[in-house]
Amino acid sequence: YRARVREEGTDDAERGAGMRAASPKYTLRNWMLQEAIDAAEAGDASLVAELLDLARRPYDEQSPARHARYFVRRPDWARSRPGCSALSCSS
Repeated sequence: YRARVREEGTDDAERGAGMRAASPKYTLRNWMLQEAIDAAEAGDASLVAELLDLARRPYDEQSPARHARYFVRRPDWARSRPGCSALSCSS
């Protein structure tokens, strides 16, 4: 990698910008969608709208609140919940 970086002659900032342009920062996960489904079934569709907006702009920086909510590891509650941690063949 170091040899290729030297060969290309790009600096850290330029390489970082290229990586951010090619790799989305936010990727929808099953646990996020399950939260939205649960809320929608209870009559609150706001999480569905929020995830839709996030999915439309996955490369963009988001608000600090959205970053704290969605740029995280899977929460503990989702580790054992079907559809969030283990999927069946019919999923």
